[in-house]
Amino acid sequence: MGFFSSDQPKTSHKVPESPKEAPKPPSFFGPRGSLPRSEFREKLRNAPYEIPGSSEWMTYEEREALEKKFGYEKYLSDISPDDVRRLIKEDFQQAKSQAKTQAERDEIDRTIRWMKKHLLGDL
Repeated sequence: MGFFSSDQPKTSHKVPESPKEAPKPPSFFGPRGSLPRSEFREKLRNAPYEIPGSSEWMTYEEREALEKKFGYEKYLSDISPDDVRRLIKEDFQQAKSQAKTQAERDEIDRTIRWMKKHLLGDL
């Protein structure tokens, strides 16, 4: 009998299944990658309230004030994720480093965490 005899039982080689990735939640900015200012304002006001890493909530007034940070001088008619990243880096990180008290730094940090989680989908 040869090595490749048909008397030998054939073993099936199963290809290991690749781990299935969970579907990503829809992006805040949608398929276009940016939003017109009016739609951005509406989605921002209706965004989830919870702040990641804490049991606190972002109030409607805080989210409204955040929308005003995206002024017409820097950010034109469409707001993109790059604009959000730039706002975090240029305005919030700078303000956090210049804050005089820990309470001020914590307040800025919770806003940054909220923006990263709900606007950028990070964290």
